[in-house]
Amino acid sequence: MLSAAGVPIPFALVTIRPARVDSATVLTDVQGRFRFASAGRLPALVRARAIGHRPDSATVAGDGAVTLTLQSLPRTINPTVVRGVQCTDADLRSGPADPAVAALLEQARLNAEQFHQLAMQSEFVIPTSHTVQITLEGGDTVSYTRDSLSGTSLAQPVYRRGEVLTRRGGRWYASIPLAAELASQAFIDSHCFVYGGDDEVSGRPVRKLLVAPSDANTNPDLEGELYLDAETYVVVRSTWRMTRLSPVRGPSSALDVDIFFARSRSGLILPLEMRVSQLLNKVRVQRERVSGRIDVYLYGEPAFARDVDADTWAKYSALVGGAPVRPPRQ
Repeated sequence: MLSAAGVPIPFALVTIRPARVDSATVLTDVQGRFRFASAGRLPALVRARAIGHRPDSATVAGDGAVTLTLQSLPRTINPTVVRGVQCTDADLRSGPADPAVAALLEQARLNAEQFHQLAMQSEFVIPTSHTVQITLEGGDTVSYTRDSLSGTSLAQPVYRRGEVLTRRGGRWYASIPLAAELASQAFIDSHCFVYGGDDEVSGRPVRKLLVAPSDANTNPDLEGELYLDAETYVVVRSTWRMTRLSPVRGPSSALDVDIFFARSRSGLILPLEMRVSQLLNKVRVQRERVSGRIDVYLYGEPAFARDVDADTWAKYSALVGGAPVRPPRQ
């Protein structure tokens, strides 16, 4: 997989679709190479997509290598600026009215799909610092740091409309599009996207996409903004708010999530920091009522199962899955 300048493109998404067979997707490696274990029925269509590039495809008729060259997207995509977003079921069926908005949405989704494929194809952990700050009703604050090993996999469950806030086994869970969630077709199909104009994030010019769920969905759901780098179309920030929350539906009366993304040493676009802020209902620390809570997560470079020792992997697996397992054999 090469750019128009002949430079390998790492972590591009490559899909093969044989006739009457479901498609399969792989990521290119750091040298831009990819391989399918089995091509299925031939001829087959191979299609490649990468952040900041136009897609390309080729037909494979037999064994052998195929080279795909991706052209860079123009830096002059100019969607119509919309100050707010209205979203009805009719809007969902028609999709973005502006083709330029659809192009930006595809770039946002590519960021998520790239990480989603990594999470699906490899077992890994992401070391993180997790700090909690609780504000009591009288104004006092309590802060503490949790274990430095992440307790949740970033390959999040599939989005289900109306089930963003769910209760399982007596505990409440909010499903927040950290990275992989945005790759869910159900999320794309359940929300409207419009262009909110140019902005800045940490001094970088960005394009802002506004996101809102359909007004026919009366259950808790997510609205917010996505910020794409104006030059590369890489996601650099997302902000989310839980909508239609009720004091009787879960512990929170408000929930806001602010996520910053960065390119890792390996070249992947990954979360760098996530800040989750909540106003809480009926939650107490001993006898004092809690009015708010802020969780701050700092993420690091992924550590793959093959690169961590058995004790670390068992500890992570116990946190995520509830039962220790051994690292895969090499």
